[in-house]
Parts: sequence; C-alpha cells; structure tokens
Amino acid sequence: MESSYQPEEQLGGDVVSSAPHKKLGRSCLTCHRRKIRCSKQSPCSSCFRSGDICRYPEPGGKRRAPKTRITDIATRISQLEKTIASASRSPESPLTVTNGRETPPMGAAPTPYSTNSRTHDGDGTPREALVENQYFNEALLARVIGENFNPMGILSNPAHFTNDIVALHPSKQTAMRLWHIFGQNVDPAVKVLHTPTAEVIVYTVIDDPSRASKDKLALVFSIYFASAATLDPDEAEKLLGRDKESGLKSFKTGLEQAFAEADFLNNTNTTLLQALAIYLALRSHNPGRGVWVLAGLAVRAAESIGLHRDGKKLKLTPFESEMRRRLWWHIIDREGRALEDYGMSSSSNIPLTSVELPLNLDDSALYPEMTELPPPSKGWTPMTLPLVRSEDFQVRQQLQMATSSSLRDGILQKFKAKMDFYRRCCNPVIPIQRLTIYATRLAYAKLELLSRQQWQYIEDPDESATLLDACRCLQMVCDAWQDEMISQYRWQTRSYVQYHMPLYILWNFCMNPHGPHAEMAWKTLDTYFELQESETLHLALSGSTSKFSLMKLLRDKASSIRKAAHNPGTALQTSASGLPPKGGALVAQATEDLEKNVDSTADSHWSQVLDPLPDWSTFLEELSMEGIDFFNQC
Repeated sequence: MESSYQPEEQLGGDVVSSAPHKKLGRSCLTCHRRKIRCSKQSPCSSCFRSGDICRYPEPGGKRRAPKTRITDIATRISQLEKTIASASRSPESPLTVTNGRETPPMGAAPTPYSTNSRTHDGDGTPREALVENQYFNEALLARVIGENFNPMGILSNPAHFTNDIVALHPSKQTAMRLWHIFGQNVDPAVKVLHTPTAEVIVYTVIDDPSRASKDKLALVFSIYFASAATLDPDEAEKLLGRDKESGLKSFKTGLEQAFAEADFLNNTNTTLLQALAIYLALRSHNPGRGVWVLAGLAVRAAESIGLHRDGKKLKLTPFESEMRRRLWWHIIDREGRALEDYGMSSSSNIPLTSVELPLNLDDSALYPEMTELPPPSKGWTPMTLPLVRSEDFQVRQQLQMATSSSLRDGILQKFKAKMDFYRRCCNPVIPIQRLTIYATRLAYAKLELLSRQQWQYIEDPDESATLLDACRCLQMVCDAWQDEMISQYRWQTRSYVQYHMPLYILWNFCMNPHGPHAEMAWKTLDTYFELQESETLHLALSGSTSKFSLMKLLRDKASSIRKAAHNPGTALQTSASGLPPKGGALVAQATEDLEKNVDSTADSHWSQVLDPLPDWSTFLEELSMEGIDFFNQC
C-alpha cells in the first residue's frame, strides 16, 4: 500500500514541472481549500509564490446522462403552451384524436372565469372568483401529465372510478371518532384548519355525505386518512373494523375520487388545498416519488389562486388572510421537505414570498366576522409548532442570501431569541409542547452547525468540535424518535429524515477513524440507522436516486475502515501521529474491498464519487455537481 500512495505525491510534483502553462478547468486543491482565486495553470500563481505543491482534482467518472422524465415533462409543457396559444387564436377547434381516443375541443373546457352560484359583490362579480381566478389556471395539465404518470387520483378522470364515493364514507360513529383523533394527533402539528369552522363542515358531511360538495368530501377523507395513519395497526383495526392498510386504501380512494370529481386542477380552492396539505403532511405513510410531485403541484395550485400574495394586498378579511397564511407556509414547508428527500435544494427551488408569517394565535381568538387581528399570544398555542417550522424555513432563505459572517451571526441570533421564546412558552410534561421543545432546540442547533461549517471552513475550524456538535444534534433526533411521551406524534418526528449530520459524521469517520469522539459518533450512527431502517420510509428512500442510497454506501465504507483500523493484522502504514493520512491508505483499501461487493449501477456510480474521498468542502461541491444538495438540508 505504501507504493500505491507514494507515487501520488510524485505525480503532483511532475505536474508542477511538466506543464507550466496548461490551463485547467477547476481550481487547484490548495486554492479551493483556502477559498482564494486560482489562476488555473499548472502550477498556479498562488502555489508558485508559496512554494506549495499544486495539485488538481482528478477528472471524475463519466457523468450519467440526465433522466428523461423531467425532459419529457418539459417537452409536454412546451407543447401545452403551443396548444393554448393556438386555441386562443382559433375560437372553434374540432375534436382531435390521440392514441385512438377523442379529445374534446378546447372551447369545451369550462373557463376559469365562469360564474357559478357564488356570492356576488356589489358590482356583480363573484367575490371568491376575484381572488381565485386572478391567476391563470392550466386547463389541460391533467391531459398532459395524466396520460403517462398518475401519482394520485387528482389527475384521473372521474369516469375511472366505478364506486359511489358515499359508499366509501365510514359510519357516523367511526367518522366522529376519526375527527376526534385528528384533533389530538394531527391538527396541533398541521395547523391548516380553523377548528371551530372546520368542525361544522365535518359534522355536516358526517350527517349526510350524499349532500356534501366534492371539495368538502375531499377534506373529510383527508382527515380520515391522516387520523388512521397515526394509529397503531391494532388500534386502527379495532376502530375501523378492518386492517389498517385496507382502511387507509379506502380513505385514499375516497380522497382521490373527491379530487377528481371536484376537478382540482381546473377548480382549485382553499378547501381542496387544505385537503391536499393534510394528506402531504402524512407523507411518511406514502413516501414514494408521487408525493414529491404532489408537493410541487400543491405549490403551483396555491399560486394559481394567489396564496403566494398576502391577503392584505388582495383586500381580504383579516380572518381569511390569516387562514391563507397558515396554508401557504405549510405548503412550502412540505415542498421543501419533499425536495430534500430527493437530493435537491430545499429553498432555492421555492420562490421567495411576500406572505407574512401567521400569528401565534389560538383558534378561539379568530372568527370570520372579525375586523382586525389580535396581538399574538405570549404563551404556547397550537400555532407555535408550525411557526417553528415556518421560521426555520424563512431563516434558511435569509442565510443563503447572507453576504458576510456578521450578517449571518445577526440572523442566527434573532432566530435563537425567537426559539428561546417559544421554548419558554412550553410545558415539557404536555406531549405536544414537549414536541415543540424538541423542535426549537434542534432547529437552532442544526442551523448553527450548518452555517458555521459554511462560513468558517475557510478558517479550518476544530473538526473535533464540529463532529461533537453534529453527534449531539443527531442524538436529539434519536431522543425525540424514542420518547414515549410524544408517541402519538411519532408520525411527525420520523417523517423528517436527517441527511447532513449523518453524512458529515460518516465522512469524518472515514477520514479519521482514530479521532476524538469516534466511538461516540459510531454509537450515535448505529442508533440513528437502526431507528431509520425500522421505518417503512427507508423503502422508498433507498432507491438509486435518493441520498439515502449514498449514505448507506458511505456507512459501509466507514464500517470497512473501522474494521481495518481495529484489526492489527491488517493495519496499514500510518503517519507519525499514528493516524492514517487523510484520503490515504485505509480509505483506499476500504473502497477497494467495498467495490468488490457492488453489484448495481447506482452503487457503482456512488463508489466513483466516494473514491478517493475528498475533503469536506470538495465533497459537498462534487455532490452539488451531481445535482445533490446536502449543505442546505438536514
């Protein structure tokens, strides 16, 4: 192994002397580590002046061709725009035939400005239409996307459903029990409903589902689904009179059918969006790729009715404005989490918004006839936990735009003060308030850790201290997952998969298996992976496109290095300090052993990314080039 490591140093020296004017595409490793401009010559001017060896990163493996799904969708959207433009020029369009099926003419689609039986303002214009139809609603989106990809029945034709939706409704006693469970297990964590007004809607539907509108049916089916999803299998079977999975399937079918019959894509309203938001909140029970698509669809649908604009600008009532704020911030938080699961930046893909944060108010302080909002409560309310998540999302966007470490520190100090205020409002013996305490502590600890790594890496901070903080953050997550006091909210805690912290701990262990806190770090990782892999969520996140696949491969690599480090018979040459050279012999041997067991294209690709394992900053940069963002996520 000594011979395989030494020529690497000599190769760097040869590069310095053999091609003094060669222009390269990337910064050298030394300039990249120092965060200074590189002349990109060999040697570069900075290394030449300092006398350092100038080495450039080796070219990576062949980049995978981009998947065609996104390209196909983009092409379809382009075709849709052309179709709409053509239809706007020709008032009458004949029937067209696609794949042997007749498609109605464009003019047959209901106009988004049509007036139904809604309440009119004084000028005769429907008041609700003034808000919901200010924004263009794509009339043919269901045809463009729904033909080949149907993540949920909202993109289906109502004719696809053969059952009567009322037949899917549970008995009155079961429905009332599910509504009660929703108020206990779901509503405090997913505050998109105003309970006093929603209660009237729910009981009205329960009393006679056959007379309910489709949007209200969608709302109650999402409530039934969410409530049943939070129950243990035995509890669900006792309540529903059948196993939990079949019960969830029935409620999901009812939700899909209600969306389809309400024509969600063409007739979006806040009630339908509330139903979709509640369904998305229980994503741990449906973690497939479809939820990722639906989260993006929810954002677009919300924008189509103006939720991305504050209600005050639309001259709405204080009550309506506040409820729209709750819904909008919940939707973009769901979108951020869905993007993170599939390796995309959680906030850079979401547009900045001028919508104010909702107030820390109990539902009893709000009513539709109010003329002004009361001041926010100085104690805990059911809005406190959702506000923690919303403010966390808002601060992440602010930190991405911060241009100096002093500005970053100011943002974090304000955020810490707000989290401390929320935490002081909580009583730790009350389950939902106990969950809020976990959320406030973890939110600040993670943001401080991520931001410190981003701004202070140039100063080469103490990696052992950073590792210790990462372990403490991950231990907080494990503690929340295992806390029996908040078991009714376990669906909430375990739906937030952690990425950045375990990845950093694994990287640190690969680079320095003998370092301080190594055993504690490995014990924390074991606990985290054991808890994570016990959940059904890991099944959907273990695909080749997810970051969980990369983490598992890096964990195997770290395990191989750990075994090599603790086995005297396979001990390799170490540096004078007794530690293996970073990126050197132990990592190379572990990677070689690991690749013998790689039998999938995806794992083979990640092996190329991990071998040789670069420094942390370069590692994140290479992952970013692969389209995977770990730094802005946790």
